Amino acid sequence: MSQSVATPAAAPGMGQARQPRVRVLVNGTVLSGLIDAQWTLPLAYECGTFQFTKALVPGGAEPFNAVFWAATTSKTVTVTIQAQIGAGAWVTQIVGQVDGHVLDLCAGTLQANGRDLAAVFIDSRTIAAYPNLSVNEIVAKLAAEHSAITAVAQPADTTLAGRFYASNHTAVTDGNFSSAINEWDLLCTLGRAAGVVPYVQETTLYFQPAPVPPPIFGVTIPLLPNGTVAPGPANPEKLQLRRSLVLARDVTVKVTSWGSRGKALVTATVTGKSVKQLPGDTDTPTKYYFEFPNMTQAEAQAAAQRLALEISAHERGISVTVPGEIVIGPTHQIQLSGTGTDYDMLWFPTSVTRQISQRGFQTQIEAKNSSPLTLYDGASGAAIGTPSQSGPY
Repeated sequence: MSQSVATPAAAPGMGQARQPRVRVLVNGTVLSGLIDAQWTLPLAYECGTFQFTKALVPGGAEPFNAVFWAATTSKTVTVTIQAQIGAGAWVTQIVGQVDGHVLDLCAGTLQANGRDLAAVFIDSRTIAAYPNLSVNEIVAKLAAEHSAITAVAQPADTTLAGRFYASNHTAVTDGNFSSAINEWDLLCTLGRAAGVVPYVQETTLYFQPAPVPPPIFGVTIPLLPNGTVAPGPANPEKLQLRRSLVLARDVTVKVTSWGSRGKALVTATVTGKSVKQLPGDTDTPTKYYFEFPNMTQAEAQAAAQRLALEISAHERGISVTVPGEIVIGPTHQIQLSGTGTDYDMLWFPTSVTRQISQRGFQTQIEAKNSSPLTLYDGASGAAIGTPSQSGPY
């Protein structure tokens, strides 16, 4: 394939009128010979990833030949993946840097993989905790140190970061972390404490709460009276529903901590109900016990709530593949309907992967029954609820 835009044949159920196309730009120039591409969007606290395969032009008569790739470093190659549906505009899906490549000179192909620009924070380590700077000042400072990040989106916040370290003697000492962490972990730590969600989209670092109400992407599977799925171009190409019966029971989490400031033992217990528990179900809850140092009562309560949510988040899951779309982003929720079961509810994506190849253009979604965006206030320990959350917490 020598054209600069991959235009595969439509997959079953996609519909020919869609005419999906994808192109890869390297340092702003369209890459020729694209064979296939795949990218996973960043979700809560995560880094997006991508990979693509291109054909090498015989004789090396192109700017991105084997000589180019052999001489590059991660900081000298910026990749932009864009998608287009029909006559619509090109929509940027992910911008990132190449982490590695494989040149297959016998097959005449190049395979490259990389991460979105959250990688610049992941690859940079720090021991500075910045306790006397506001959260906004820390975010702006870290972003300014990386030329690839051109903008920061965050609400006004003058809260000093030291507020979140008040009782955490194991993480911070005299203003410095006791061991180096990468800058992305620092952003995620501050994000969870401040009630915001960090992620990078294109060249902008987003450090702000999830939107209220969140955008909804609907997935409907029309069932016929005989239980089979009605044919149609808008139907999911794959839909798998999963449930762990072990985690379907109530979950009780007990957190204990010795509070050095109060010189007393702190305990907190949270019992979470199953997302869809049957009436009259009196099965004994599954119990979990955790110990943490130097917690206040509010912090122990928040930890118990968080752990109960994390455990229960694995009870139900779905895997759905739909004809390729370019809408779903880090803040979306999935509304499943049409199954006629308890699975017809809101779901929270854990990964959204798009792939275009000779087989067609597909979007693969993995989702759970509880939100990965549930946050807890760093001072009060109170849960900051996610809108329309289907879980019980």
